[in-house]
Amino acid sequence: MTLTIVPLTLENRDEATQIILEGLKERFGKIDPIYNPDLDNIYDTYTQPDHYFYTGILHKKIIATGAFYLENNQWRIVRMSVLKKYRNQGIGKQMLEYLEEKIKAKNGKEIILETTKTWSDAIQFYERNGYNRLREIHLDVHFLKTL
Repeated sequence: MTLTIVPLTLENRDEATQIILEGLKERFGKIDPIYNPDLDNIYDTYTQPDHYFYTGILHKKIIATGAFYLENNQWRIVRMSVLKKYRNQGIGKQMLEYLEEKIKAKNGKEIILETTKTWSDAIQFYERNGYNRLREIHLDVHFLKTL
């Protein structure tokens, strides 16, 4: 199953936001907007300088998202999300590899990301893809990958 990955547009921003919100609701049961201010308008957030957001499309429908931005001379991957029925089919890996290639093209040397420490499937996914645990802070596990 090959994903078509394209930049976020004004036309698909609501659909992309919904993918992320569905994933957060599935994980947390509810969504606290205080922790997700970028979701108020992902298009405005991720069209700022050094901010990039991509959508993964299959059969003309967004099924995955991923974004990255520059933070303290390191690229941070965020908003990795795959619709539940498409997980464990290589979709997340395709999106992650795409983001990594985009970061390499920007001469990125390191990538950081984080996930909630109770999300063992996400932790295993990042470790399988070459990310090393950097530290744990409160409820989050932070990862680093050197390119």
